[in-house]
Amino acid sequence: MPHRLTVIAVLNCIWVIPGQRCDKAYYTTIDDPRRSTKSEFDYKSELCDFCNPLGVGKIEDRWYRFDSYVGNKIPERAGNDPLDPYKCGAINPVYIEGLDSHPTKDNETTRASLRSALSAAWRKIPSILIYKCPAQGTEQGYFLYQPIALPEQGMAYCAGEGVPCNRGSPWNGSACISLPLIGSSLQEKQTESGRNCPVTTCVTPLIVSICGVVGAITGVIAAIFKPCSEKKRTDPNALTERKTESNV
Repeated sequence: MPHRLTVIAVLNCIWVIPGQRCDKAYYTTIDDPRRSTKSEFDYKSELCDFCNPLGVGKIEDRWYRFDSYVGNKIPERAGNDPLDPYKCGAINPVYIEGLDSHPTKDNETTRASLRSALSAAWRKIPSILIYKCPAQGTEQGYFLYQPIALPEQGMAYCAGEGVPCNRGSPWNGSACISLPLIGSSLQEKQTESGRNCPVTTCVTPLIVSICGVVGAITGVIAAIFKPCSEKKRTDPNALTERKTESNV
């Protein structure tokens, strides 16, 4: 009986899991445009898959999919055309060495060598498995990867070669949105109107609208509870004159 259970388990691993490999339940999606080769390094948003692997904390023994508007493939480079350091949002970006390393047929698996832009630590990185998922409905085909933990600090996987949006400009599905940077100009307008709405940098239009509503409500409340000292007072002399005229 134990042997029979073992056989059933092996058959499940061979037939069930590979057949469902492209189902979302069997892979983890990584959406990070900073991994593009066009993404310059920034210390404030540095990527480090040694410190925080793929941004998920730990690389598990499963498949991963890079899915971002900048692209969904780990870039390939020929041996005489290495990738420059300080790309892909990392000090030491990791890419695939060798052109045509990705599978070309649906449901095909290939193995590719990895390399990093700096140091010789890439020699410690084993090859990576790549699986090609077929197109499903309106979705185009894509690749799954079985990455491994990187051996050195500052290393991070590259993914995609498109141009990412500037910091503070989100992607709306077809283009980068340029949000107005509201700072001193907003503060001047609020000072002129007498509003007591807190001003922050990079305020979104939604917050600005909320500030307008808060300012209006504040004005109404101030008018209702205006101090007596500021209210219009009656002139005593005018009151005396009115009394005299009435007596006459």
